[in-house]
Amino acid sequence: CPIQRLLSEVAVSVSVKDKAVSRYWVSVSPLCPNGSIAKDQSCSGVQPDQTVYFNITIGMRSCPDNGEDEDVTVMVRPVGYNESTIVRIHSKCRCSCGPMRHCNDDSQSPCKETQDSPSQEQRPDHRLIEDSDRDSNLNCRADGSDVDCSGRGVCECGRCVCDQTRLGTIYGNYCEIDDFSCPYQGGLLCGGRGVCVSGECVCEDDWTGDSCGCPVSTATCQSANGLLCSGRGRCVCGKCVCEDPRHSGDFCERCPACQSTCQSYWKCVDCHLSHGLSQKEAGHCNNTCASLVGYMDDVSGRAEEMWIQCMYISNDSCRYRFQTSSQSGQTQLHISTRPECTNSSRLVGTFLSVCALTVLCGLVVVAVSRLLLQKRHLSPDGAAEDGGYHCTGKDLSYIPTTNEKTVTYRRDRPPDRPLEMNIQVPKMPLGDPWQY
Repeated sequence: CPIQRLLSEVAVSVSVKDKAVSRYWVSVSPLCPNGSIAKDQSCSGVQPDQTVYFNITIGMRSCPDNGEDEDVTVMVRPVGYNESTIVRIHSKCRCSCGPMRHCNDDSQSPCKETQDSPSQEQRPDHRLIEDSDRDSNLNCRADGSDVDCSGRGVCECGRCVCDQTRLGTIYGNYCEIDDFSCPYQGGLLCGGRGVCVSGECVCEDDWTGDSCGCPVSTATCQSANGLLCSGRGRCVCGKCVCEDPRHSGDFCERCPACQSTCQSYWKCVDCHLSHGLSQKEAGHCNNTCASLVGYMDDVSGRAEEMWIQCMYISNDSCRYRFQTSSQSGQTQLHISTRPECTNSSRLVGTFLSVCALTVLCGLVVVAVSRLLLQKRHLSPDGAAEDGGYHCTGKDLSYIPTTNEKTVTYRRDRPPDRPLEMNIQVPKMPLGDPWQY
């Protein structure tokens, strides 16, 4: 929605009256709620009840043609709001002190007032005064800058007097240092590890980064094996950044998906097994293996972070363990010379035993269930129960037939309106206990 987007973006516009706009320059540095300084002079994603600070710096490029001081009106307005703030600026184009050659005491500052007022004949030349003012302004500019006092102060007789603002303190020989316009980290300006100079953090010797949050030392990236990020990544801002996205962990030591790489070494392991794991015959596998291969009795004792544990099953159903690792770009492979083999006849016997035991258990369950059902249908004297009815000696398949009889009820009514009601009653034979 355009309205919501307008409300979430906060920006200001600064305008100087037309006749003086060419002699002034304006710089706007918004300090967003998250502590960052926006580059496009506006903050986005601002939520309600959040405050945005704008550091507005106005500097003067040149004085008026007549060399006199002047008052300039500057209007500051937030974009999208019907509000404005008028700031009146008083420019000072002359230094109040006179040239050095008219001071009685040369050891004093050139801005000290002379004790003797110059006479008509000794009145200083205004051109010399202007040259002195120009020279004193150069003392208020940093190297390579053409703006007095970094645009955040006024030059008073060769010395910067920094502006005052509610955002913080501006200080320095050229008003280039402050305590509010640099990035924050942990609630502290420049993370408490540097100073803010011209909107950028100048960090201490052991720290670097935009907010001085990155240590220069790589000690925090040293893994237990002494390698930087286990040899699988780079140390960036005191943390390991793994080169392979499959690696993870503080030192790139974990790689759950790397087990699939074991399959790429199976041909190499099979070649060495076919030659009896002999150092003399290892040269025949140079075309198959592009890594350094070594033989060990037991590789399980070298379960370090930098080694990947793998297994290969040979044609005779023996399992060979091997390890792979990459150090300094060189792949190493260690193959165990002690296979783990299992007798096939033993497997068959185990399988048959399990099957026989399963069948036996099934038969026992069936027998017990049948015995319980038989007990339930026998009376205490051993005779079978028929649910409370005695046998009559007739065929149980005999089904008695039913007869229907119609009963008609009449009531004496006038002949023109007789009343009859017919009911059909089925007739069923009685059972033997009821027949005498």
